[in-house]
Amino acid sequence: MNPDSSRPALVAAIAHVAPNVDPSAIDPDADLVQELDLDSIDFVGIIAWLYEHAEVDIPERDYPDLFTFNRFVEYLDVRSGGG
Repeated sequence: MNPDSSRPALVAAIAHVAPNVDPSAIDPDADLVQELDLDSIDFVGIIAWLYEHAEVDIPERDYPDLFTFNRFVEYLDVRSGGG
């Protein structure tokens, strides 16, 4: 994955675990779990999708840092060599 694919990868992961969510309606600075009404299994599903499809390994210790869409994208950018 490269920095340009961080946002689309996160949208795809969200669509996988929450197919009824309109990605354009996500407030990028709101708490992602609350905004999308996700439970912990859904959140881990996003992490798992990113690992399987985008080859991004996110350690559990980093989960608390991924609380908004924008923070998640920034994190993915850094993990993929950008930002």
